[in-house]
Amino acid sequence: LKFALPSLQMLLVESVRKKVAFCQEVVRATGVTDVTVAWGRGEDVGAKPPHRQRYDWAVSRALGQGAAVAELALPFLKPGGRIAVIDLEKSHAYGHLISYTPEEQDAWMTRAGFARAQKYDFLEDFYFVVYALAR
Repeated sequence: LKFALPSLQMLLVESVRKKVAFCQEVVRATGVTDVTVAWGRGEDVGAKPPHRQRYDWAVSRALGQGAAVAELALPFLKPGGRIAVIDLEKSHAYGHLISYTPEEQDAWMTRAGFARAQKYDFLEDFYFVVYALAR
């Protein structure tokens, strides 16, 4: 995302120290700016004042179903913030078809305080859905 949208200010949260070191090296080697790499679990980092309700967007990589993504993203997002998640209708994870329906995902996100805002086609078999925080 940073290479496509260079003006973004980004926080990368990773709980595995080796992955943090890799991300830090990529940031250093590419010379990108405004990228912070945080070592810790999302629920811990999001609870800290420097990151709590500070961000407009949350995007996850291989985190889990919508409910888990929403729960971890919520503390990071400003009121009205948005989250992009994989639309489970046609997406695959680790070589297996995900067995949740789009309606189930919408229900999880609604219970977490989000409303579906828009769906985007991405590549051939992947779709992303943007949900807006309703508070």
